[in-house]
Amino acid sequence: MDRFRQGRVQALVAAGLPYLPGADWERREQEWMGPRPMTPDGPPLTGPVPGRPRILLATGHNMLGLTLAPATGRLVAGLLTGEADPGLAARFAPSRSVRLRRGRGLSG
Repeated sequence: MDRFRQGRVQALVAAGLPYLPGADWERREQEWMGPRPMTPDGPPLTGPVPGRPRILLATGHNMLGLTLAPATGRLVAGLLTGEADPGLAARFAPSRSVRLRRGRGLSG
């Protein structure tokens, strides 16, 4: 199990400052850590839930969250407007996780 690192909190605060300049960053009350969700094959799940096309997921980024955030935002926007690149949407589609589990016998 990983341990809480105050330096990571400071890095997140520094990264957030430009986006939330009005936030009172000194009055943080709760600092904690949790598991980073990761998919069995690595890339995040971004797109409609199989069988529930009106529900979109954008999860499983693991350590890539800050790196992929702009691309995830563009993909979600494209999926909502019908303008998403079909090839890109297929690479991140949650339905691939279902295929992986059936095809490779992954548990979970």
